[in-house]
Amino acid sequence: MKTIRLLRQADLVVITIRQNYRDFCRLFLCSRNSFSNCVYLVLDYVPDDSINLKRIAFEFRIPSSRLACIPYSPRIKETKKWPDTGPFSPDIRRELNRAGQIILLALGF
Repeated sequence: MKTIRLLRQADLVVITIRQNYRDFCRLFLCSRNSFSNCVYLVLDYVPDDSINLKRIAFEFRIPSSRLACIPYSPRIKETKKWPDTGPFSPDIRRELNRAGQIILLALGF
């Protein structure tokens, strides 16, 4: 209970999650704890039609201002979905900037 109290008092709670539909369901549908000061950060995000940020925000009713992603993953080269432009391609930089802006807005800056 002390941890939950501390999380509710924190300026910002960042919950990281993998891009896995089962994990999303477990977090958003089965969890009884919700925090108004929370940002959800999807790690190892690879653009996918079946489970993308817009679908996650719509299906689980998360404001897009509380959902960000970190797209870089060593698996990107294996999936061949993106051309190999190095670890900081324009798409990756754009998503990292967006994630940073979401976190700053959640903190009130």
